[in-house]
Amino acid sequence: MVETQISGEKADKVISKLGFDGIAKIDAWGRSGGVWCLWDSNSWNARVLQVADQLLSLEVRGVDGTDWILSVVFGSPNFS
Repeated sequence: MVETQISGEKADKVISKLGFDGIAKIDAWGRSGGVWCLWDSNSWNARVLQVADQLLSLEVRGVDGTDWILSVVFGSPNFS
């Protein structure tokens, strides 16, 4: 996983070119942060549980019926 460092319309254009139909994202702040979770709904079913400034949590179900929680955190290196 990497910082996306892009947001808004530019991020939407990049995401649309990747070909995933499942999308959950937190936009970057300027050139810092940003989290994308992208998936193919033929393989995964995901439901967004929580979105915060630096947190994205999803309930995920695989094609085998296994449920799990995915939490992605962007931990800013700035103390504030």
